Amino acid sequence: MENDASRPKILITILLFVSFHMIFFSYHLSSSLSLWLSSRTKYFCKDTVTASKMIHLEDAIEVLDKRNQSRLAYYMVDSSRQGVVYGRQACAVESLAKNNPDADVYLLVLYPPRDLSVQTNEQLDMVKRHYPNIQMLSLKMEKLTKGSILEEWYARGELNKSSYPVEHTSDLIRVLVVQRYGGTYLDLDFIVLRSLADLSENFVSYQMSSDVNNAMFGFSKNHLITRMILERARDKYEPWAFASIGPLSLIHALEIYCGRNVTEMVKNDTCNDLRVYPSVYFYPIAYTVWWVLFENSTSERLASFDKSYAIHFSNYMSKNEIVRVGSDQVYSVLAKHHCPRAYWSSYDVF
Repeated sequence: MENDASRPKILITILLFVSFHMIFFSYHLSSSLSLWLSSRTKYFCKDTVTASKMIHLEDAIEVLDKRNQSRLAYYMVDSSRQGVVYGRQACAVESLAKNNPDADVYLLVLYPPRDLSVQTNEQLDMVKRHYPNIQMLSLKMEKLTKGSILEEWYARGELNKSSYPVEHTSDLIRVLVVQRYGGTYLDLDFIVLRSLADLSENFVSYQMSSDVNNAMFGFSKNHLITRMILERARDKYEPWAFASIGPLSLIHALEIYCGRNVTEMVKNDTCNDLRVYPSVYFYPIAYTVWWVLFENSTSERLASFDKSYAIHFSNYMSKNEIVRVGSDQVYSVLAKHHCPRAYWSSYDVF
């Protein structure tokens, strides 16, 4: 009888214990969920309804021919013709615009497509509608090459022989655009960390200790170096060579322009009107250890970027590496700060 009398007390104790823990768990879950939602709400809660289902792209040549030459110009290129600019690429565009609000940022999308679908470019649409200094333009190669060194070369269909059509087209576009208009080019796998306004008008950078890359460079309009690159493409194009129009042509032009081997430029970072920047400026992590940027961050690792203007993530090798939104991965930590709209609108995986 005594055991029977004690059973209700035991049941009540168990129910109270379970209820307390459910309330405790629910409180902390709701707090975490509120924090998660507030981070996103800050950047895109008001933008859940999109007025247009397409991102309209104006004609690149018409816009660039009329651009204000007194403003700094930065160019990025999508030569895939897939009609999709992925989240990390949208991050590159946003970080450039966010850290350079007084400059013009141009995303040149190779035609076709004529316009981009919002449904497959949500992060890019989010970025575009919040940075007035971004212009997304449709670029036709026929218009870009018209009147250039490569007009006849392109009309003959030489580029159609390429074993790497996306890469070779991108390499040509960046040089043709900078040659024609002047400005700075960046690949779509950078995160920009600060203003680029104090960089030299004419510059290149080492990717490693003695390896110059064409993922980022700047030149004035009609510069001799960009002209030499285009002349080499016209006269000595190797459609089977991956870097034919890219780094190899840039290094060749640099060595002629500076009158010395590119490896010797490390000793002197100036050459006529050209600056050769150290790798820490744009490539603080070597592409040979690209995975470091997807590991959990440390204060020491983040401090190693103090002198960097941008970080190159080597998308060719890292594109299949997952970045969890809200994680402590190096890429994640940097993206939260420098491209928040692209980052938080990516939901779980960035």
